[in-house]
Amino acid sequence: MPRLVNTMRSPDTAQRGFFSPRSFGTWLILALILLLYVVTIVMLHPAANFGAMLDDAMYFASAKAIATGHGYMLPSFPGGLARLKYPELYPWLLSWIWRFDPIFPANVVPAIGMTVAFGCWFLVACFLLAKRTLQLDSPWALVVTALCAFNFFGLLLGGSVMSDLPFGALALSAALAADVALEPRGHWGWLALAGALGSLCVGLRTIGVTVVAGIALVALLRRGWRHAALVTAVGGLLSIPWLLPLASRLLGPHPASSALPFGWTQTLAYYSSYVGQWKCFVPNWATQRAVLLKNLFNVILEPGIFLLLPVANRAALLSFGVGSAVALASWAGIFFRFRQGSWKSIHGIFLFYIPFVLPWPFLPLRFLVPFLPLLLGGLVVIVREIAGLALARLRRSAPITDRAAAAAAMAALLALAGITVANCADFVPKALTDSSSQQALLAQEHAAYRWIAAHTAPKARFIANEDALLYLYTGRQTICPIAISTAATYDNDPAIARQDAAHLDDVARFIHADYWLVTSNDFHRQGANRAIFIRRRDELLANAPVVFRSVSGRVRIYDLQPSPRRHRGVAQTPEDRTGKPTKAGPPSAGALRDPELASW
Repeated sequence: MPRLVNTMRSPDTAQRGFFSPRSFGTWLILALILLLYVVTIVMLHPAANFGAMLDDAMYFASAKAIATGHGYMLPSFPGGLARLKYPELYPWLLSWIWRFDPIFPANVVPAIGMTVAFGCWFLVACFLLAKRTLQLDSPWALVVTALCAFNFFGLLLGGSVMSDLPFGALALSAALAADVALEPRGHWGWLALAGALGSLCVGLRTIGVTVVAGIALVALLRRGWRHAALVTAVGGLLSIPWLLPLASRLLGPHPASSALPFGWTQTLAYYSSYVGQWKCFVPNWATQRAVLLKNLFNVILEPGIFLLLPVANRAALLSFGVGSAVALASWAGIFFRFRQGSWKSIHGIFLFYIPFVLPWPFLPLRFLVPFLPLLLGGLVVIVREIAGLALARLRRSAPITDRAAAAAAMAALLALAGITVANCADFVPKALTDSSSQQALLAQEHAAYRWIAAHTAPKARFIANEDALLYLYTGRQTICPIAISTAATYDNDPAIARQDAAHLDDVARFIHADYWLVTSNDFHRQGANRAIFIRRRDELLANAPVVFRSVSGRVRIYDLQPSPRRHRGVAQTPEDRTGKPTKAGPPSAGALRDPELASW
């Protein structure tokens, strides 16, 4: 192993030509990677999947409110919600899409285009970070860039309306600017720029404070307190506009949620407060321990997961073995390069970032996307060195055992490369198949949205899993039936899921919901516990009349407040062939309205 370390290139050799590589061909290949990245995303028809991630529709609904002069709030929430857990910068950026193109869903395409542009920025930053932080030659830096571009999460998030890639682009740019400033002849202006970019990260995500803190730590270790004070002052002052409005939201759920129904309190916390959501989803130390251990395990295996999804879902045991080896190599490469060089800004950011990710009750897969060039770059560092040693032994008259070991190493590397390429090639057709299925369901949802717009009152309140999406299509205020705790997944305890399911009607009762939209895709994120929620939902709606049913029955709308005059004269449509309500099943729970609960 010492020989492996000694063969690594001196850190100083990567400092020259950082912004202007000698080879024009390097930039040409990088441009081709970006072009192929954009073409691949276009091929995946990302607009058809808009709303599937839930947060994307919430961002876009908030952007509409900003663009129409209502300020930063969630207009889809019944009664409107001004206390949101997300900072304002990303919805503000999206609001310009609404200003220039206010026609939905046509304006989803330029919104995705903005994400693609940030994705290209992110990939350029990945290339530069691979050269600077990992001291890789341009060809190997291009390999890192390609891996960052064409893995499962790179393509999935690249075609979404989410803040992941904008955050990653700004965070990596801040780290690069800081590293330039911290060189022996670096100018303080680069450090001020790093602080400013870090404040924009805070505007995109609250966890962006780790970008400013990480850079300040590295500045303190490498250049002293003056540099650390500069980046802290610039980043901290420029972050105040983003942090002040969030201060009250971070401390807990909405004040009106105390002593109210369990399902309502948990759901309101999900929309309005990260800390409140964490308190609801992690009720005790046993759950927190399970969250910490599982998230730590996933972080360790993250490099392998990035490369092997979605193939890993079909060959779990093989993928775990290969993924573990990939992860081990990746962390070894990061460690060896760190020991050979010095503290870099990305290391400091990672050091502060991880303590926020580990206790959060969601798998950390997409949260580590900003660190893709570090995680995958570490793997490339090891592959480069092993390949160099193996080729050197194969080219000279080494003992037969050494040449056999070198041949085995090369075969393993080629197999890994083949698996990676096959995985990337497998993702596109699978994603296209999923997109076709999603489009088929979306066509039936569109019919339901048209029915809602034509036959329900503008002030009608809906329950739907894709709540913000229903609002964007119809203008009707909507909320999800309940924010389901992830504790059941971490504790492997269906009793937690059954507890949430028992309160599945709390929100509907509390807001006096008028309708409940049901699709065949509801609760799909719940895995093995999905049947618990489907069964409870069907029990609650068993006595509610169906006022809309799509051709295949995959989309239905239930009337929670039925009355003889409510749908008199409803026009018949291909999806509503009877023109009148129909019973969903035998009498059971009845209507969900609870007149004793006042509107919150």
